[in-house]
Amino acid sequence: MLKEILTKKNVMKKNNLTRLILLIAICLTVFVSCEKEESQTFDCPEIEANIGDECFVGNGTSGIVSEDCECIVEGPVFDCPEIEANFGDSCVNTNDVEGTISEDCECIVEEPVFDCPEIQANFGDVCLDAGGNEGTISEDCECIVAQTCNYQGVMILEINSNTTILIAESALRTEFFYSSSNGPEVEIYETNNPGNFNFTTTVVALNATGTGILNYNGTTYAVNVTCLKTGNAVGQEMRFNITAPELEAEICVIIDLFQ
Repeated sequence: MLKEILTKKNVMKKNNLTRLILLIAICLTVFVSCEKEESQTFDCPEIEANIGDECFVGNGTSGIVSEDCECIVEGPVFDCPEIEANFGDSCVNTNDVEGTISEDCECIVEEPVFDCPEIQANFGDVCLDAGGNEGTISEDCECIVAQTCNYQGVMILEINSNTTILIAESALRTEFFYSSSNGPEVEIYETNNPGNFNFTTTVVALNATGTGILNYNGTTYAVNVTCLKTGNAVGQEMRFNITAPELEAEICVIIDLFQ
């Protein structure tokens, strides 16, 4: 009986010892695991990430952790990243005027270049004088109002015969070649019969004087020309005074072609 009791006690001791060893092993395993977790290091400890890891910016867009420990989102590279634009791109300024992105990343609106910058007008532009009369901008940047035409079209006075010839404006065509090989040049001719009447001159600036060629009824005349009114667009009026030993003429026409 005593022997059986002693045997049971020995078994209990062995079981308790086994349990103790098992408990110690479990604790050691947990301790080692905790040590491993505590000893893990990151390239960027503040965000617990390594260089090259995936990351997310504030709006949820994914990126890559950089060597500076920043979340870099891959995308287009702009000359001006703050406004997501490149030099030379079209833009609209605060006044809703279209411009171009400058190297300073500003929206620059190119101002038009005028012949007369103080009044923002070009030579030949239509204008109104102080009395409200329509005129044309001269090379002195003044609004010059031409005298009223005596006849709308061509009026020729043949001095020797004292004969007046009239050709209505509706029967004429006026072509203004601003970029011709001779410089700005005007050609006026009778639409249905150019050989009967045609006139050519480079005197196209307001109040300018010079020479021209007038052909009428098979005769060519070298004439003196004064430009009393000019234009720079289809539908605008031009006026010329013409003098020569054989004739005098007044021309009041509307531009049909401007190029």
